[in-house]
Amino acid sequence: PASPASHNVLVEEFTGQSCSGCPAGHTNLENIVSANAAGRINVIGLYITNFSQTKPPTGSIHDFRDSIASVIGNQVYVGISALPSGGVDRTKFSSQILLYSSDWNAAIASQLNIADSLNLTDSSTYDSATNKATITVLVTYVYQVATQQNISIAIVEDSMTDLQEFPDSVHTGYIFTNVFRGMVTSARFGDALTPLPIEV
Repeated sequence: PASPASHNVLVEEFTGQSCSGCPAGHTNLENIVSANAAGRINVIGLYITNFSQTKPPTGSIHDFRDSIASVIGNQVYVGISALPSGGVDRTKFSSQILLYSSDWNAAIASQLNIADSLNLTDSSTYDSATNKATITVLVTYVYQVATQQNISIAIVEDSMTDLQEFPDSVHTGYIFTNVFRGMVTSARFGDALTPLPIEV
């Protein structure tokens, strides 16, 4: 049997271009990420639709709002009522699945210490001629599990400069990171993993 690797944490950050408090929330999250081992905290910035604070300021180049982000917000987090907010590993903390930025540090710290039931490695290649990516994922269980397991693969984009509202004004040179751009797998809970026969 394989030994479990260190658990990696997923943070789904609900944020907005017209949310003046969101840059501070994102900075808080970046500080948490940089204070921990590289690659162990994965952030997805989700911009839901039909929410005033996610609408881009007038003159913006990008509109990051996405209907799948709204599906995640409504069906996983039972609706988003305020920004910035987010979830950590889709797990409840003090009976709350949706957390405000002040609660992220403690929730992430607790998840970094859990033992996983599986090890996951991935690799990808991109063919610019065909505009296709090939993503390979290897899942190795470290002990038996009795429930259905799913996998989710999301695409995020970094280093885009655009307008972002701050408490004092709209800043023109804000750099957006971890922006959700779509799902490779099914939207809400991913695709079912089909186990291969055990080799003896």
